[in-house]
Amino acid sequence: MFWPIWSWSVSKSIPRTDATLFCRDAAAGSFAWLSKRRDHDPFPVLSAAGSASREPRIPFFLVANCTIPLATCGPLPASGPAPGSVRSFTMKKLNPVTFAEKRVYSKWRPVRRYKHNPIITADLVPFSCRGVYNSSVVKHEDRYVMVLRCEGYNFNDIFCLAESPNGYDQWKIGGIIPMPDDPEYRRYARVQYDPRITKVGDTHYMTFCCHASDARMGLMTSKDMRTFKWEGFITGTGFRNTVFFPEKIDGLFTALERPNALGEIWVTQSPDAKFWGDHRLLMEKGQCSYGWGKIGPCGTPIRTKEGWLIIFHAVSVVCDYEYIYHAGVCLSRLDRPSEMIRVGDECILTPEEPYEHFGHTPNCVFASSHVVEPDGSIKLYYGASDRYQCVADTSVDELLEVALRR
Repeated sequence: MFWPIWSWSVSKSIPRTDATLFCRDAAAGSFAWLSKRRDHDPFPVLSAAGSASREPRIPFFLVANCTIPLATCGPLPASGPAPGSVRSFTMKKLNPVTFAEKRVYSKWRPVRRYKHNPIITADLVPFSCRGVYNSSVVKHEDRYVMVLRCEGYNFNDIFCLAESPNGYDQWKIGGIIPMPDDPEYRRYARVQYDPRITKVGDTHYMTFCCHASDARMGLMTSKDMRTFKWEGFITGTGFRNTVFFPEKIDGLFTALERPNALGEIWVTQSPDAKFWGDHRLLMEKGQCSYGWGKIGPCGTPIRTKEGWLIIFHAVSVVCDYEYIYHAGVCLSRLDRPSEMIRVGDECILTPEEPYEHFGHTPNCVFASSHVVEPDGSIKLYYGASDRYQCVADTSVDELLEVALRR
């Protein structure tokens, strides 16, 4: 939640220790005690006229048209600051917003990290490996199967298989998935990454990004999640993050995708899963407050009675250079998945743990896949800082709460 910053310049010094900050609702003409600043907080030195002086210019946050417990604001003085504490003041609006669009939520969070994260690190891989990256997990014949992207110290990327009886621990890492050995693949796929697996009918479709001078999407299929068949490239260059829907819609394969240069989420359809068209925009990067840098689809869309529940990644940019990766949810229509119902106002996952802050890509959580259990609980698998594989718990109902009401 970001409050618009206002400032007020005073012409008489206020002690910096326990300096009391007030704001005035311009419409009601009343004051509210908001917070206290400690003497270690820096204060720019400006006077009411804006010229340099030894007087403090105190920043504060304006609260209006929102519900906040009185305990947050403290007692409300009847006539503003105490006599003599401020002789004159001016208010300057620095960041105008529409207050009606801002919301304050409870501390409830929909996603809970597994206490033993990360679940897979490079140390567990039985060959030379500098990191494990965003992977994809499905449940097949009562076992959890992960296609794990590993990168060696020669910076070559491979996909290998890992299995677990419970989806949390006891992972056995083994077989390497062979990539096509043909000139076209070698030309367009010096590296491969970001696998996404969706079961449609009796076949698992694994899309992944193939990258040389630019990105394009490749496709493999599997019936048993042990052997994989190369189906070919399914896009031209400039596409990433193709994710199949778990069923055909209007008799057509349907997928989410992200044109690389746009950083948006589109819906596309195909009669055979190889040739795609009818591209329709689902979501622009400015539609969520935490994804103004770029957005893209994560795991398989989840069918619910309310619509298609879609988990996406969203990137905010700090100081024009640092990317911070979050996860969010949105809801689209079942019959027309390119028509948005609502985008969740809060992200469901953001970098907070040390293993999410420090790695090859700092400040990154990438929720690349999930497993929906019969009881509606969800195991949410995510890569952390491009170095570790992690898991968290949530549920369909909890994610719908965010998509519809938070």
